[in-house]
Amino acid sequence: MLGLYGIRDTKKIDNREILDFAKKSGIGQENIYVLSFPENKTPAKDNTKIAIGNGNVCTSDPVEYLHGQPLQALYFNCHGQLISFHNNCYTGGFPNLKWDRNDLFSVFPPRSRIPVDSVYTLEKVLENVYSPDGEKATARIKSDCSYYCVVFWNVFMSRQSKRLIRLVQDNLKLVHEPDCVEVFYINDDNYFNTLFHDIP
Repeated sequence: MLGLYGIRDTKKIDNREILDFAKKSGIGQENIYVLSFPENKTPAKDNTKIAIGNGNVCTSDPVEYLHGQPLQALYFNCHGQLISFHNNCYTGGFPNLKWDRNDLFSVFPPRSRIPVDSVYTLEKVLENVYSPDGEKATARIKSDCSYYCVVFWNVFMSRQSKRLIRLVQDNLKLVHEPDCVEVFYINDDNYFNTLFHDIP
């Protein structure tokens, strides 16, 4: 079933592969980021919770579960509060995920697929995110920005990633000037590879 969605096994990839995929997807180099495994955590069989960036794998906490999916589109207001949330688990569709079901992305910011929470602020989501050169993504948070858009993507779900990226890019064309939008396209291949394969 996973193969029909175009989902492959996770593997470690290098910056060259990340930059190449991003270029082919029309992502500017200044918007490319990588999700890193938290330095103070080690994946282990008895440590089975996950929220993106937290370094854990499965959870009974519904909020952590929602934020632990490999494909996500999150929109935040100027205060870094989540206002629109979409992930692969709640999207539906076969053999391709239907992110724009009910025309959610026909407006900017898009109407939220998932009820938003106050736990995952922009700073929390970007906590373990870096540019390929090692710059912390939180350095891009600006006081004069109207919105922030965060997209988690990967190569192991390349077909679905490309569709999500394309949809977000089209949605960003709906932004009204003079609104400023900072966009973060975050690759999470190595993060999930660590979770699924680097277990002692």
